[in-house]
Amino acid sequence: MHISISYYNLTIITITFILLQVILNKKKNINYNLTTTIKLYIFIIYILLLLEVTDISKLNDIIYVTKDLKQSPFQGEINLIILNRYRYDYLLNILLFIPLGVLTPYIWKEYRKFYKTIILGLLLSISIEIIQLFNYRSTDINDIITNTIGTLIGYLLFKIISIIRNNKLSKDKIISPTIYIIIVIIIMFLFKNN
Repeated sequence: MHISISYYNLTIITITFILLQVILNKKKNINYNLTTTIKLYIFIIYILLLLEVTDISKLNDIIYVTKDLKQSPFQGEINLIILNRYRYDYLLNILLFIPLGVLTPYIWKEYRKFYKTIILGLLLSISIEIIQLFNYRSTDINDIITNTIGTLIGYLLFKIISIIRNNKLSKDKIISPTIYIIIVIIIMFLFKNN
């Protein structure tokens, strides 16, 4: 597996992040300190890496596939057989989503509730699997299950860390992680390089 994030994508993400911060600061009167800004940027870089590793589609993939009207834009396979055998990528999927389970409740106060973090991990996983249908990848129920398990493990690690730190966590009011995830997905979809 080869991970490469172009400077172009990083630049687009950074500019979007800065613009979002400026707009939010003016509209919602939200002022982020440097620590919060760094945490948010780490979260965005994590999402960018996650989408790079899962190889989401880009607009050019869909345009290329649909040029020939005989082809459907949905080229992937769908596996609905649950955990029929162990594969090493189950472990990789779990490891890939642990940071989501740790970072989300660490940064966002409202995601310190178990179910909110798990639902976010589940919905992000489902979104990735649906997007993969567009670029000859397979969609697998096992990926959704193992990604959600990774989010769960990450959340449990967050709880352990917060107990050790005596719950000294940020209480900043920050826009929902869903907004950041959607923005990164849209930018990756529109501007991703090969």
